[in-house]
Amino acid sequence: MGLKISFLLPICLTFIISCKKSGSGSNSGAPGCISEETISMDSLAPPLTQAQLDVINNLFRQNNLPTANQQFFYVDSNYYTPPGYNANVDQVMILSYRWYNNLPVFMWNDNYIFYNGVLQPSASVIYEGPAPETGPFSQSLSSLHTIWLNNFMKVATSSPLSNKLTYPNPGFRDSCLTAQPGYVDAALFDSTIAWATQLVKAWQVAPVGRVYPMVYIEDSTGAPWPSDVFIP
Repeated sequence: MGLKISFLLPICLTFIISCKKSGSGSNSGAPGCISEETISMDSLAPPLTQAQLDVINNLFRQNNLPTANQQFFYVDSNYYTPPGYNANVDQVMILSYRWYNNLPVFMWNDNYIFYNGVLQPSASVIYEGPAPETGPFSQSLSSLHTIWLNNFMKVATSSPLSNKLTYPNPGFRDSCLTAQPGYVDAALFDSTIAWATQLVKAWQVAPVGRVYPMVYIEDSTGAPWPSDVFIP
């Protein structure tokens, strides 16, 4: 897979290329109204300039870094003096979404930091675990719908004007849903697993055309997340 670029956009519910439905169609309130939708990495237009692409290619080549499974969407350069340095360095930040098997990794982007052309592992946030398993997903749409109904009321938001968490009203129960397959960090469902070391198959489920209230569901176990999670 070659170098891929995209706009800085939420991965969820964007550039839909395929869909299958369960239940009574797309009318709000229909029992079991849920559809599976997937997006393609190749369907996203490249917004970065050729000069930015050259910066990415050169830095990754100089540092023996692979560009496979990456969808770059941001490049920034500035001069500053990091802690422990006595002079300015040319800092370059490169951000990318991570994809496997043409499916996105939800809630994650790699953050590469370079000083004077050299990768800084301690300043970067990069997934370095193994690729997730391939093969079909196991959860049915009806099962995903039920799990979402049992957990969407746990999704909390907060306003800058208030310190109190706000939870969805029960009216969302009548929403038609979109279920998107992909991967998430395994630590989301198992606190004994270190972050950025393992990915698992998962579903991103939310009302059609919305990102709230969104529930992530582990494909193999049906375990939901969040549980009273804070979403700024």
